[in-house]
Amino acid sequence: MVVDEYLVVKDIKAEMKATPFGVCLGAQDTLSGVIGLRIGPGWTKKN
Repeated sequence: MVVDEYLVVKDIKAEMKATPFGVCLGAQDTLSGVIGLRIGPGWTKKN
């Protein structure tokens, strides 16, 4: 995760080399919704 000085997420990436189920790999694609959010109280509830 890359954040700026204001804790705004600028970029995010995940890599899973092994997962118990193939569908788990789809979780990586959901991270793009975090870009632009500011890390602070309640920030995970905004996505």
